[in-house]
This record gives sequence, C-alpha cells and structure tokens, in this order.
Amino acid sequence: MAETITYPTSDPETSIVFNAFQHLDEFNELINEACILIGDIRKEEALLTRFTIIFGWYQEQPHLLDPYLPEMLGKCISIINENMENPKMYHFIFKIIHLMTKTRGYKSLVRLMPHTVDDLEPVFDLLRSQDENDRDNWQTRYILLLWLSIVVMVPFALERLDKSGKPPLIERIINEAKRYVVREDITQIAAAHLLAKFISRPDVYPSKLGDIFSWSEKVLQNAQYGFHKDELCVAGCLLSLANICKFVPRSVLRPHAPRLLNIVLEKMPERVSQNVLLARLRTKVIQRVGLLFCPRRAAAASWRYQRGFRSLEDNLACIMKRKETAVVANGDFNIQKAATVSYLTAGSQKRQDREEGEEEDESDGVGRICSRLTASCVEDVLAAILDLCTRLETYAAWHGACFALAELGRRCLLLPEKLPQVIPVVLTALFYDEKSGECNFGSNVRDAACYCCWAFARAYKASDFACHVQEVSQKLILSALFDRELNVRRAAAAAFQENVGRQGQFPNGIEIITTVDYFAVGNISNCYLNLSKFVAGFDEYTSSIVEHLAFSRLSHWDENIRDMAARALNILTSLAPEQMKTSSRDFLPQLVEHVSGNDFYMRQGSVLGISELIQALSELDSLPETIVEDVIEIVPKLRERKLFNGVAGELMRRACSRLIEKLAELKKWRRFLDDCLNHKEANVRDPAIPAYAALITTYAFAKDGSLMKDYRGAF
Repeated sequence: MAETITYPTSDPETSIVFNAFQHLDEFNELINEACILIGDIRKEEALLTRFTIIFGWYQEQPHLLDPYLPEMLGKCISIINENMENPKMYHFIFKIIHLMTKTRGYKSLVRLMPHTVDDLEPVFDLLRSQDENDRDNWQTRYILLLWLSIVVMVPFALERLDKSGKPPLIERIINEAKRYVVREDITQIAAAHLLAKFISRPDVYPSKLGDIFSWSEKVLQNAQYGFHKDELCVAGCLLSLANICKFVPRSVLRPHAPRLLNIVLEKMPERVSQNVLLARLRTKVIQRVGLLFCPRRAAAASWRYQRGFRSLEDNLACIMKRKETAVVANGDFNIQKAATVSYLTAGSQKRQDREEGEEEDESDGVGRICSRLTASCVEDVLAAILDLCTRLETYAAWHGACFALAELGRRCLLLPEKLPQVIPVVLTALFYDEKSGECNFGSNVRDAACYCCWAFARAYKASDFACHVQEVSQKLILSALFDRELNVRRAAAAAFQENVGRQGQFPNGIEIITTVDYFAVGNISNCYLNLSKFVAGFDEYTSSIVEHLAFSRLSHWDENIRDMAARALNILTSLAPEQMKTSSRDFLPQLVEHVSGNDFYMRQGSVLGISELIQALSELDSLPETIVEDVIEIVPKLRERKLFNGVAGELMRRACSRLIEKLAELKKWRRFLDDCLNHKEANVRDPAIPAYAALITTYAFAKDGSLMKDYRGAF
C-alpha cells in the first residue's frame, strides 16, 4: 500500500494549509492498488478511509484540486468503462468520485465527465440496472444521475435512439428521473438536476414541460404533510421546479408563471413553513417565478450604481448600453409590481421567523427581484429592511435584514447616498449578541454583517466609501480578533482583507492582513494574546482595541472570553505604556464602579480586568494612588453584599482570588513603601513605617517564625 503522509494536529483549532494538491502520486498508487485489492473487504475499507482522509484535507481549499481533476476523474472513468460487468469494482470507484464531488462540488465534476452520444445508452442502462434500495452503494446512483445530466444535453436527435418495442427514450429518461426525485435520499438532488437539464432541451420542453408541472402539482397536493417520507418527496419535487425555472428559457416559462405561482402558494398548506427544508425550497421557487413577472435586468437596471470596469472599452460599452436602455411600460409594470410586492411581503414576514435556513435564499431572491425594479421601489424595500433592525426585533429578523442589505449592496442597488443609513446598522450587527435564558443568539447575525462589509468592499468606489473607512476598519478588526465564534472571526478577516484589496484605504491594511489572515484567527488564544498585541501596535487601532476589551469583552457571557480579555489588557499595557497610562486612568474607576453593579458578567469581568491592569500599571510605576483604596475594598464589599454565595459566587471567588494574587506582588508593595520612606514630607513617611512592619509581619515570616527564603538579606 502507498506510504501515507501524516500531519500532526495536536491543536484542534489548527488548520492544515496547502499551496497545491500534494497527493496526486498517492492517489494514482491507491487507484492502481484498488484494481488489485477489490474483493478483500478489510483492504477496501482501508483504501476508502485513506481516500476520505486525503480529500478531507482539502475541504477548505477545494480549488487546489482543479488542475488535477481531469486526470483523476479520467482515470476513474476509464476503470469504470473497463469493469462494467464487475459491480464491486465500479461501486468502489464511484465512491471515490463521490468524494471528489463532496470536496469540490458536483458542478465542477459534471462538466468534466465524458458526454458524447456513445455515452448515453451505457450510462442510462447502468443506472437502470441499479437497485434503488441498496443502501451501501447509493454513491453509484448519485454519480450516474449527475453523469446522465450532462450526457442528455448532447445536441443530437434522441428519437434516432428509440428502439421498437420500447417506450421512447425521452419518456424513459423522464420516468427514471422522476423515480429518483421522490426518493428519500441524496440521489433526489442529482435526479432533480437531471430532470431540469433534460426538460430544458429544445426538443423536450414543448411536449413535456406541461406534463412535469401537472405531475408536480399532483405530488404537492396529495402529499401528507407532517409525515417525513412524504415531505421528502415534496422536497425533491420543489427542487426540480426550482431547477426548471433556472435552466428552461424565460420565454418558455413566462406563460406558465401564474400556474407555477399557484402550485407553490395554493397547493401547499401554510404549516409547510415549519419544515426548514421545504420552506427554503418553496422560497427558492417563488423567487424564481417572481423573476418571470419582472422586466429583464437590462430594461430596469439603468439607475443602478456603477463602479466601473478595469477596461476602458467595457466602461464605454456600459455607457452606450445605458443610453439605449428602453423604459418599461407603465401598464406592464403595474402587473409586475403586484406580483413582486406579494413576494416581498411574504419574504418580509418570513425573515422574522425563528427558522434561519431560508433567510439566505430569500435575501438572494429579494436582491434578484430588486435588480429588475425601479429606484423608487427599491427605496421602499430598503426602508422595510431597515425597519427590521431595531432592538424590538428578534435575532432572526436582524439576520435576514443583514443578508438582504448585503445582496442589495452586492448587486449595486444601494446608492452611495444611502450608506449613512446602512453602515451604522451593519456595524451594530457586527457585535449583536442576544441572551435568552441559558442560550445566546447572534453569531449568525454577526456573520451576515461581515458578509455585508465584504459585499460593500466589492461594490463601491474608494471615493464613495472613504468617509466610512475608519469606523468600518476598526470594527472589522475587532470582530476578527475578539469574536467568540471561529466562523465569525474568519468572516471578518476575509471582509477586512477584501476591503484592503478593493478599497486600499484601510490604515496599515497590508501589514495587518499579512499577519491577521483567515487561518491565523483560527486559534482564539492566539487572537487575544498575540495578534491583538500586533494590531494594537498601530496607533489607529490601539484605543478602539483597549476600549472594546474593557467595556465589551470583560462583560461577555463566556468566562473564557472575560479571562482572555483581562490578560490581553495586561499585555497591551506594557505595549503602549504612555497611551495605556492615560486610558487606564480613565476606565479603571469605571471598572471599579461596575464591580458594584447588578450585571454578574460585568461584575466578574471587571474584577479580572482590575487585577491584570493593577499588575501592569504597577510595573510601569503608574498606578493611581487614589484607586488603590477602592480596589482594596472590593473583596470586603462583595462579602458584605453576600455575592460569594451560589454558583455565581464561585466565579466571583475565582476572580477575587486572581485580584488578591495580583495585589500580593510583594516587590511592588515594597517598592511603593520604599518610595514613601524616602519621601520629603513627614506626613507621608510616618504612615509608611507601620505599613512596612505589618507587611513584613504578615508576609515575610513563616508559621514557625523563621524568615522566608525570599526575604533573607532583602532588608
């Protein structure tokens, strides 16, 4: 067997980063061994496990496979063609192809599969010979359906392949696709793709499109909603309709649009929204049908914001095209507007549901439809979206609104004069965190806000975005460094990098993105204790980082975040002593006040922050004398208020233990008392004498009365 390459990953947050696909030779060796070892179950499983590990390393870098996919896929297909009579062999190879599909996506694989007229019958016959109830080899049926979806698009008259005594080939392919569309497994995804691609053939849709709609209507109407099996059949049917609306020409679908809208709105009950999968697919169908009621993009998009192209020729062509754009007739637009408004109304209601799965698809649909509308209509849509971003709305409403704003921005439907209304909402969403009982919500909102920043970077000219650069850059780097969730930190890092590349105005952007990149933010401890120190070295970000740590992260609901924020403040104090001296003097009294507050998270985080700041400032000989007395009274006051009881009290005890640990740094106290004894004023020297005696009596002697080792010879 081929020699394996192992990559140690002791840290679960460490990612393996490759510059290219490094396992081609091993892949070829394993494929050659598979041709010999097939039949030995244990060796087959070992081979398949190894293939799974190899492709698993590229899940986050699937594009690295692209140069090698034709060679790898071609080798697999040739083995299949040579072993059509050996099911064990081709089943195993189809599993390997499925791993490629899982890593890179089926769209990238399908276009590389052989698709000649000679491939049609062998592939179709092999598919028909499969047992649809075979749960061990479903990958074979899945890949064959995908393969057939490209083969059936060959520009060849299918009637010539009909055989006497058998139904027409067109009928057989459609029936086979419909059979798998209502299956309760992953093959229905490939079957829905096959059915839609086949129906889009010019020699098929004139006679079969209406039949497919009738069949879909029957399935949706007769399904028993609430039963898992029936709902999966409905899911396959909806996916087929969505794909048909995507692949079949618009001119062909336009006469069927009212019927399609009636099928998905009237034939399905309202409780279908309780099923996330069905709700998402239904939304996808509705938005694609809604596009049929709208004018073409070229007829309504002349008002959109134009960033321009890199090519002067493209810019001139775009200007000429806008001059030649026809205005949509008012009579037609009224009909289109009625259908569009009904879709957007339904969408705005769904965005407030607690189910999050459909929001991304729905927001994409809102963006697509708005790209066909006039500027005044899009302003109404924008106002409705911004109304969802208030403190009274749920996190689901914020999530959907952020996605919708991102889609409007990405499609250049947000004019620059609207940015002052939108940017504050997006920046608020970057730190959205809502606590509800024992759970916290908001990571999806923050992720969507990062997507907004990424989309805006690509949409606007640097001159139009210049007035928002400072606040966006500071907020994005705070999210990339200090957010609790890995996916949000990475999304913020990607958005920051996109802004640096596209806008070119972020302060010290190049220096930062070379260190704070997508993979570096994977380890949260590294972000708080190392990367924050690096970024705070740039003056534009220092104060915002310190304030964010002191007033946001110290009050976070996660104890680990509070602890790391406190330690980060200690590190930053030594990094920028002069600036931190001023900042710490400003917010140390506020932290002391927060210790007496009612917010438990803020109370414990403030104690941790005070502990670390006192240590750091004392090392800089910059600890304000006025604050020391208040700090010393923290523990007695907490005990007096009985805040050390219960579960919350345990956390407060840990925080206060840290405070006492930092206060008991004897060298600092000794240095302070030494300074007092050398002071020129007698009223300063006199209190220091009993203080020194108490310090030595309490801390310098062991229980047996002997002087501790650390203090021998110190006085």
